[in-house]
Amino acid sequence: MFNSGKISEKLEESSQWLKEGDFSILSALGKVKRNLEQLSDLSEIYGELSEKVESIVYEVEEVSYSIEKLYWRCGRS
Repeated sequence: MFNSGKISEKLEESSQWLKEGDFSILSALGKVKRNLEQLSDLSEIYGELSEKVESIVYEVEEVSYSIEKLYWRCGRS
């Protein structure tokens, strides 16, 4: 029982850090990407960095989705 509660708590907390609110990791990465996109007309390096950040966003979204699936599975066990 204790492990189940701890797992559920940590998964929920992790999900919140990744995607909830203005200070989430995904929100911050989105802001970084937009800033770099706005600079991309000055140098292609900014566009390249923006594309790298976009790849990171997709990876973080995938991790977030996996964590949410585990959280819901854990909560129903």
